[in-house]
Amino acid sequence: MSVPLDRRPERSNVPDLRPTTPEEVITSLEAHWSEIQIELVSPGEYREVPQEWHGEGMPYEAMVHFGTVLTESITGTALSAEVFTRWLDSKGFTFESGSKPVDAQNAAILIKGDRISDDGGAPIIRASRPGVEGQVAMQVEFFGGSKSRYMQALTTIGNAPRLNESDKDNYRTTVEDLMPFLSKGTTAAKQRMGIHKNARKVERDDDCGATGATVIGDKLMSDAFGEPTDNLFEVDQYAVLTLQAAVISIFMAENRRVPLLIRVGAASFGLDGSVSDLGYMRNIQPEMIALGAFTSGDFGEIMKQDGDETRWEPELRRYGHGSFQQEKRFFLSGGGPIMEMMHRKLRSANKAKQGAISILRAKRVDSGEGRFGKKPKDWALAISGIYFRYQPDYAAKAYLSMIE
Repeated sequence: MSVPLDRRPERSNVPDLRPTTPEEVITSLEAHWSEIQIELVSPGEYREVPQEWHGEGMPYEAMVHFGTVLTESITGTALSAEVFTRWLDSKGFTFESGSKPVDAQNAAILIKGDRISDDGGAPIIRASRPGVEGQVAMQVEFFGGSKSRYMQALTTIGNAPRLNESDKDNYRTTVEDLMPFLSKGTTAAKQRMGIHKNARKVERDDDCGATGATVIGDKLMSDAFGEPTDNLFEVDQYAVLTLQAAVISIFMAENRRVPLLIRVGAASFGLDGSVSDLGYMRNIQPEMIALGAFTSGDFGEIMKQDGDETRWEPELRRYGHGSFQQEKRFFLSGGGPIMEMMHRKLRSANKAKQGAISILRAKRVDSGEGRFGKKPKDWALAISGIYFRYQPDYAAKAYLSMIE
């Protein structure tokens, strides 16, 4: 049976996007960053997303209020691969395709092209910067181009007005194809970046990063709980990520002084700025626009599985040594299929899972003013599962600071 999506992007009267630069994005972030506020609920209690908000009635334990940080800085913009790689080049990043050095221009050609990762799961382009001379070590890896057959499939399915379960299954299969890195380790990346082999690793896996609200919000929540950042190495992994969100992640890593590895199946370059589709990923390449205006449609809604995932609750799982030195975080809903993909890839590679897996429920919500002809002013991330996730002393410290 075909069913309409709850928040299907509208394909008519799609507005033009304004070209932007990483410098412009960062200037806006710096101007609005102080708007961010974190709301914590007492352990064991919940609040609900207010009425007339998108997401109304959803219970949460914490909410990261972004204000206009993510709307003013990046929505309604297009950030090209060429501008992005030139910016990385100016910040001391070098580029490789396989083991061959390439310049920023050729790196951009690969990012916006149609190549995909080979059977070994190696990125088609890698941008790296070691942590020397006061720089924060970073690496950004793209495993496919924005015009690959996988991205063409996501655009075609995501822009369809109605989808059946077969369409959604094909969409999830394509996402899995985009993420060969789900079973990959980070030993080589650490060596390239100059990260100590015993650094504590926190990996956040999400289906897509349009504005990056989920992963950004989770990092801000970690900081609010006083989770140590000394000797911390963070890994952000997405099937699709906008270059605007990549800039925000790099901005945060530099400000928090935390080394960062970003792994991406493919890039998207546009973010819608209209009232009805604010923050949806948009295509800017003519070949992709011919398939549909939106890069992937409503990613979370299509990825969400009926049945088991709808009944899942946040939980902590430990494998092997169970150490928090190696932690993965997944975010329901939509994160369930990503976690299952990871387990399938590990079994296929005959690899044993080690460490801790934190499963949280997270949803980007907003004040709902878009319903009345205005852009939503208050974007937020509603999260559940925060208290079990941290080691007890972190949670106790956060609770005491909240009630003092």
